[in-house]
This record gives sequence, C-alpha cells and structure tokens, in this order.
Amino acid sequence: MAYDSTPLFVEPQEPTWAAHAELIKNPRNRLQFNPDAHRDFDRVVAETAGLRGLYDPADAAYALYEGLRTNVAVLRNFILNRYAQSRDDPAEKLRSIADAIGEALGNDTWVSRPFTVSMSVDVANVEGVGAAEIYKHLLRIQETPALAQPLIRRVKKWLHIPDRTWGLPPLEDTPFSPERLAAPPGGPSSPLPLPPTPPNDSAPRNERAR
Repeated sequence: MAYDSTPLFVEPQEPTWAAHAELIKNPRNRLQFNPDAHRDFDRVVAETAGLRGLYDPADAAYALYEGLRTNVAVLRNFILNRYAQSRDDPAEKLRSIADAIGEALGNDTWVSRPFTVSMSVDVANVEGVGAAEIYKHLLRIQETPALAQPLIRRVKKWLHIPDRTWGLPPLEDTPFSPERLAAPPGGPSSPLPLPPTPPNDSAPRNERAR
C-alpha cells in the first residue's frame, strides 16, 4: 500500500455527519486532510483535481478550501470504515474513488463542463453539504459487480479502464443522508450497517475514538 503505515481510520460513536466531522477536526486522531499521510486518497484527489489551494498552505486560496478538505477527510474515514471488514486490500478502491472525485472537481471549468462529468467546486467546498454531493456523485457512477467480475477487473486493468465496483452503501446508510447530515451531536445513534464479510489480518487498522 502507498501509506507510510497501516491506513488510519476511526469509527465514530454515532453515524452522523457531526460525529464524523468531530473526529476529523480532532488533531489527536491524525485524520485531517493530508496528502503526505494519506497518499492513496487525499493526494490522489489533490493531484487529479489540480486545485493548488486545496493542498498548498502557501497558496493564496488555501484558506478558502477548508470545507473541501474536511469533506474529503470525512469521506476517506467513512469509506475506510466500510472497507475495514473486507478481505481485499482497500488501497486500489480508495485510489479509484479518489481519482473519480478529483476528476469531477478538475472538470469544473467552462471549457470542460459541456463535455465531461464535472462537479461544482463551490458546492463541494460547503462543509457537510459538499460531502453529500460528492457521495451522490460516487453513487451515480459506481458499477454493480458482475458474475465474471474478476475477469472483468483484469480486462479493465489491462485496458486502463477505471474499475468502479466500489460497493458503496446507499445514501440513507451513510452520514451524508439528509437526516444524519442535519442531526446535531448526540443525534441518531443507530449504528451504520457493516458489510457481511468477516475481518481478517489484512484489514486496515481501526482506532476507535475515545
């Protein structure tokens, strides 16, 4: 994997946006947007989007992208929690998802919008709301696994076609649903449903928030 160590994520005590955002903003958790620490996700988003203000503190627009940095970090932490019980190494799926996010943000120009799939950077930069819109975009473009998926995956890799069988849950089962997005801290506490696949030793490390 492209991480310096086992990918870090934290499981929130509540499945709400507020709980996820609180984890990200706590520096002790080391979950903030950081292209150097989270190279399979944050760096891919930053490089593909080409938004220097997103990742370079020396850029004049850096302060303007705080909402987008929070949104990307929350998405990363949520997705890693979802993949925690998968037998597969999540790095490839993380890179694919991050690339799709960066590509859509990078296409938000007057030249590219008419001919590509794009996402408004201004909307994506709104804390919470932007994360929900990014997630909806991922749901729209993700693919359903086929019976011959292992063969299809190999063919796509050979042809350099993105594999978007990410297995992301529906919006209502995420902190990006309207109800969980609007819930204050201490809101709905029913746990997010976990994938049925049992964990194994190769799954990413989970540090439950204290």
